[in-house]
Amino acid sequence: MDFYNTGYAATYNFLISCADVIRANSTLYISIDSSYNLSNPIGSRGCQSYETTTLVSPNCTLQFVNGSFALVIPIKSSANQVSLTVQTLLVNPTPSTYNFSASFFSDGNFFSTTNNYTATIFNNTYTTGISSLAGLLNMPRGAGVEAFYVFKLPTVTFNGTSTPDTLTITFPNNFINGLG
Repeated sequence: MDFYNTGYAATYNFLISCADVIRANSTLYISIDSSYNLSNPIGSRGCQSYETTTLVSPNCTLQFVNGSFALVIPIKSSANQVSLTVQTLLVNPTPSTYNFSASFFSDGNFFSTTNNYTATIFNNTYTTGISSLAGLLNMPRGAGVEAFYVFKLPTVTFNGTSTPDTLTITFPNNFINGLG
């Protein structure tokens, strides 16, 4: 995921490895916690893969399958393929730790599954200062990952009447290599 905060649309990259060769014309089911259904409607959505010969089309569907919420992806596969990446956009649910797993079926018969993977979604928290100070919201908050910064500034006046025409934001020196 590129964002780990609740309520944010995040790009989910599922890297799936299979102990067996991924069979052509199979279906991949990525099991997702049902909490994701609250902000991700059931139906067709865009999906892509880094392996260009993997997906039947750039579409997949979110469905309830046998009481579970799942991303269902038709796979065409290529000879000797044992791993694939599926990418889609999902809106993060409420803060918690969630489990994901994947299963492959061919002609309706199960042939492989993955281990569980967990992801933790965090609260959207930030601090604001008193009215004379600026506040900051950065998403995500993890070190070393690209983030969006939102600066909350109080009304600023100069000599009681006019507003400034420029704003300078100074970052700490350790930001210098990552700003862009």
